[in-house]
Amino acid sequence: MPSVEADLDMDSGPQQKSGGDAEELEFYKTQIQQLEDELQDFQASSKELEHELEKELEASEKVHRELRQKNEALKYEVEEWKVGLVPSTVNGEILCILLISLGS
Repeated sequence: MPSVEADLDMDSGPQQKSGGDAEELEFYKTQIQQLEDELQDFQASSKELEHELEKELEASEKVHRELRQKNEALKYEVEEWKVGLVPSTVNGEILCILLISLGS
């Protein structure tokens, strides 16, 4: 019956054991520690990235709100100009009519 300790395809995993189970156990403990370290690094960098993205989102939302407010203010200003322009135009036309009728 072939040995269970034959070639393993894990980053230079243990080859035919001469030291026995203790060596294999140590190898896997080292592998686990390396993977846990990599996981911690990944989680830390993910949290940093998430924090940066949240800050960018908040800044974008603030700019968006400010632009919406400015847009609403400009719409109001346009309406005010329209309201002011219509009577001026009407008054100007009336004035022209009066001047023409007075001049004749």
